Amino acid sequence: MAGCNEKLSKSFVRSCSYKPKAGLDSTVFVVNTEDIDKSATQTSNGGAKITNLVLKEDAKVYKFEGAGKFPQGKVALKKGDNGNGWTHSLSVRVLYYGVEEREELNKLIRDGRITAIVKKKDGGVNGELTYSVLGYESGMAIQSSEWSSADNDGVKPVDFATEEGEEEALDDRVLVHTDLSGTENFLTSNLAS
Repeated sequence: MAGCNEKLSKSFVRSCSYKPKAGLDSTVFVVNTEDIDKSATQTSNGGAKITNLVLKEDAKVYKFEGAGKFPQGKVALKKGDNGNGWTHSLSVRVLYYGVEEREELNKLIRDGRITAIVKKKDGGVNGELTYSVLGYESGMAIQSSEWSSADNDGVKPVDFATEEGEEEALDDRVLVHTDLSGTENFLTSNLAS
């Protein structure tokens, strides 16, 4: 098929002044995947960078607040017979599992899909890599959630991931609304109260 045989066109070069860091900020922002206006959202660099994430009317951004080593994000290559893709996943811990939190999780187990905006501890050389988007195309669904009074300090673990057969075409996407402060303004101005 013409146009599907991609070739390498740029070198991977080390920046001597840059030291990579692992981990995410303790707050993850999530959006209902169906609330993203993909026709109005603007991207660059072959879709690897979202320069203007547009939400549908009345859509909001929600928070998962974590602690310690959670939340955790992951992107993994999935080789397939009909082409390769990426599986995106997010592990969070619900620190307070009250009645309203239970109601929200129950909504998500009934085919709810989220797209996550994660703030990485590694922001790149000039903050240009601070925010990444997981599950932009297909969203991520709850894959597991198991509570035990004896495990996880009594908090509720919840794991989201790309569904089998719905792999993303791209790795995680970088989110930059003009600059770092523009991205943070977008998040706070759309944050549910």
